[in-house]
Amino acid sequence: MLCLTAITAKYNKYFETTYEGVATIIISFLLFFLIYGYSDTYPLNLLLVGAFALAMGWMIGPTIELIALNYKIKKYFREKGEPLEKDQHPTPDQVAEFKNTTDFDAYHKQWQNIIFQAMAGTASAVLASALLAFLSDIDFSFLEQFLFVGLLTLIIMGTLNLIFFRSRVLRLLQAYAGAMIFTLYLIFDFHQLKARAGDDSWSAAIDIAVQIYINIINLFIELLIAMAESQ
Repeated sequence: MLCLTAITAKYNKYFETTYEGVATIIISFLLFFLIYGYSDTYPLNLLLVGAFALAMGWMIGPTIELIALNYKIKKYFREKGEPLEKDQHPTPDQVAEFKNTTDFDAYHKQWQNIIFQAMAGTASAVLASALLAFLSDIDFSFLEQFLFVGLLTLIIMGTLNLIFFRSRVLRLLQAYAGAMIFTLYLIFDFHQLKARAGDDSWSAAIDIAVQIYINIINLFIELLIAMAESQ
């Protein structure tokens, strides 16, 4: 799933229209619900999972590109001696100026390093979560309710910040909190995988695989934001 997502994320860097973005989100949610509706129907379940992974990549690509552009522009003007004000978003003129700079490739290479660090951090978190869940005798089922409340709080905080506050500091705190929540979700998911080891049904396999996949994607995005905003 991650490989399919990486392919479409690399291909699609921007949404050509608002309708494309909205349609991608709707299709992703539709495929998500269809996966659980047909989780026991082989091979339709695998086709739906593959389509969902591709749709997620199509949606994530522009998200990563937007994070990258904000990071590069802020770094460019800071090094130029004209740092953007706290919580200030780049203007169209500033974006155009940055894109015309001769050092554009240098900033792109720096961004690639940020992506590599986020990938390494995500891989480390996944490995550590799996080892903790499988090697520990702790019953991590108790995390479920706490994580649901934490995720709901994260969504509300993110929505309020996007609409009203537009605070860089709050977004950074949200990214760190999100990374922690999704890491704990991975521990919970791997514990569930361990607990359902004897269940060889398609529904069990699809359920766990999709949950782990979504949490890995979210963890990567939150780490990427945290690293970009903290520079």
